[in-house]
Amino acid sequence: MRRSIRCSSNIIAIILTIIFTQENQKRERKLSIKPHLQTEYHPIFNTEKAKKLVSDRAIFIMYSHDENDESEIISSTYEPPYLLQKSKTEDPQKNIIRELAYWRKYYITKYSVSNVGAGNALNLSFTINNKPVISPFSLTVNGTKVFVIIFKAELLKEKERPLYFKFEYQDVASIAKYNQHETIILFASDNGSLNSKQDMNNIISQPEEM
Repeated sequence: MRRSIRCSSNIIAIILTIIFTQENQKRERKLSIKPHLQTEYHPIFNTEKAKKLVSDRAIFIMYSHDENDESEIISSTYEPPYLLQKSKTEDPQKNIIRELAYWRKYYITKYSVSNVGAGNALNLSFTINNKPVISPFSLTVNGTKVFVIIFKAELLKEKERPLYFKFEYQDVASIAKYNQHETIILFASDNGSLNSKQDMNNIISQPEEM
């Protein structure tokens, strides 16, 4: 009887060891291919500088309202939109007045997304306030995607407007899916121009398994 109990205990120990080893291997495998996104954003207060980001293969994003039903819409292009193409006049004073009016209507930021993890991020979706920015894409290790995001002042129903940025993606082996998110607040400065801020608690999160 004792021999039978001892035998059963050994079998259980072997099974538990196998399970533990398999779990460890799975965990190590997951870490070895886990993507990890980092972001940076820099306000741009010069339309010429924004247009030059074409050389970085930037994607220009326009976040605005639909004129008909006031719903929020996002459009994207690899070329600077028309509102950045307006030519200047020969009158410096008129140009200054035009620039001041421009920055009361629009806010532009260069938003860069980099993959600093151990593996490629696949089927990466990017949304702002739950609205898709572009079609899902992939981001290789050490790869960076540059966006030039243009927000219209009419998005500000109140003095401040939180913008919720979210990313969802999977690893190359489809072992796990992850999400990361952060919040940037759009607000009107005292001079009427648009600006943004970010609380330290709202910077890009660590990859969270879904």
